[in-house]
Amino acid sequence: MTCHIVAIGQLPPPQNGFSHATKSMIVLLSEANRVTVCNVAPPTGKLSLLKHPIKFSRVLSSTLYKIGGDFGGI
Repeated sequence: MTCHIVAIGQLPPPQNGFSHATKSMIVLLSEANRVTVCNVAPPTGKLSLLKHPIKFSRVLSSTLYKIGGDFGGI
């Protein structure tokens, strides 16, 4: 039996331990399951004061979009 898993996390780039671990986990999970991926990595470039609010909005919008798309609405 295959499960549907929604993976929300940072994927490379940027190349760091968290993004590498997320990518590795997705590869392992996709071997036996159906995986939908939502990449919430910050845009590359200069850091700003808006980094965390932008990241929060990306995580929230991708979560609501995936839930709404998979279950026909909230």
